[in-house]
Amino acid sequence: MKEDIPWTLIDFYDNQPVIDLIEAKMGILELLDEECLLPQGTDENWLQKLYNNFVNKNALFEKPRMSNTSFIVQHFADKVEYKCEGFLEKNRDTVHEVLIEILKESKFHLCANFFQDNPV
Repeated sequence: MKEDIPWTLIDFYDNQPVIDLIEAKMGILELLDEECLLPQGTDENWLQKLYNNFVNKNALFEKPRMSNTSFIVQHFADKVEYKCEGFLEKNRDTVHEVLIEILKESKFHLCANFFQDNPV
């Protein structure tokens, strides 16, 4: 303002409601983590929890009319449909044993120490 430089205000879309839906307490990701901790947790059970928590309660979340295996999130530009098959498997923090063995043998001692049974 002091320099009298002409400028135009750019009004940005506020993504916070979508971020909250996904990341907030009892949001999509927390419910996913919770389902992953259950020994009998399934993609279907997780999806049902999403439906129970968000359908008709959050305007940014929808259940598709023609599918019982996906959900829709209204992002800034458009709606995105997510197929829930495989979400739990992909979210579980598992590392193949062969990769751990390779890292244990690393010549980079700091890296190798992270994966030792009793790090020095």
